[in-house]
Parts: sequence; structure tokens; C-alpha cells
Amino acid sequence: MPVDYYANQAVKSLTIPARMGRVEPSLIGLLVLRPIIFQSLPPTHHLQIGCNPKMPRIKSNRKIYYLGIDPGKSGGIAFIGESEILVSKMLDTESDICHCLSTVQYPVKAMIEKVGGYRAGREQRGSAMFNFGMNYGGLRMALIALKIPFEEVTPKRWQKAFGLIRTKTETDTQWKNRAKAKAQQLFPEITITLATADALLIAEYCRRYHQGVLQ
Repeated sequence: MPVDYYANQAVKSLTIPARMGRVEPSLIGLLVLRPIIFQSLPPTHHLQIGCNPKMPRIKSNRKIYYLGIDPGKSGGIAFIGESEILVSKMLDTESDICHCLSTVQYPVKAMIEKVGGYRAGREQRGSAMFNFGMNYGGLRMALIALKIPFEEVTPKRWQKAFGLIRTKTETDTQWKNRAKAKAQQLFPEITITLATADALLIAEYCRRYHQGVLQ
């Protein structure tokens, strides 16, 4: 069978009746989708998939996917669809990132966190700031090249929408864990790490923004 046939079947397998419980991975294996994590799916039908450079582009029969990007080597990428969620920590190479962003075809609406090179009160080496800016620019260019419409959103803007306001006494670890806890609260059916929590919240903010549910 041609690859397109299996890709179409894979998309169909993502919408799984709750009564089926677990998914038979044999069909997905034909597409070399690894690493891929199947969980016992609750009625919400969410599925967590790790982006992989060899993952083929999947044509979506959903209305829209919302993409959130937390830039930086310790950041992540997250897609939220109507019945599936795709999350990945930030990948190591530009080619891998492009493959990950092109996993789901249009329509996609994206938001990337808007950051500056200088963080008040914190000294950073010039090389670190340069590498961060290079990575951020690469992500923007990947979105442009893939024709994915996107907007920048400041950390304070999306964090405020989830009631995440940092106190002066909070350490970096405490702050990051609070954001992770919020993501776990909203998406209890998937495994969330510090690397993917912010990206997932940005994707959810993108969804709420475009659906007009933000106050």
C-alpha cells in the first residue's frame, strides 16, 4: 500500500472510542512513529505523541490545531487539536524542529513566546544570549517557511490568563513547578515535564484566544 494510505489510517486511529481502552500500535509502527507513547485513553480522547524527525506529515481532518512554542533549548513545542495533543521538548537541530512543526498540516494557528535577550537582574554570557536569539529566529523562520500563521505573546500575558503571577519570594524552581502544576491540572491525561509545561499552556492560551473565550 502507498504511504498515503497508511497515513490516512493513522489519522483515523487517533479518534478512538472510549470503550476501546488501549490502542493496537501495529499500524502506527508502519509509519516509524517513534518515540510514541500510548496511554489508556479517557473519554476526552487525548493522545500524547513525541515529535520525531522521521515522523511523516499527517493530514488532519480536524478543524484546527493550536500550536504553542516555548523557545530555548530547555523549552518545548505543543499542539492541541480537537481530540489529540502532541508535545515534545525542544529538539536539537533545525531540521528536527522543522519536521516536528510540519507533523500536522494546516490549518494551524500558532503562538510563540516573545522574549528579549536581556533578563533583568540576571547576568548571562554573550554566547548564551547569541545562541538563544539564534534559536528564536530559527523558530520564527520555520513558521514562516511552513506558512503557519503565528503571533508573539509575552510571558506576562499568557501567564496572567492562567492566574500565574510570580511573587518576589519565589525561586526559579518554585515558579517553574507552579506552571507545571497548572498544566497538569488542565491536562491530567498526559505526562507533562518542565520542558513541555509552558509550551502546552501557550498552546492552550492560543486556543482560548482564537476561540474568543479569554476575558
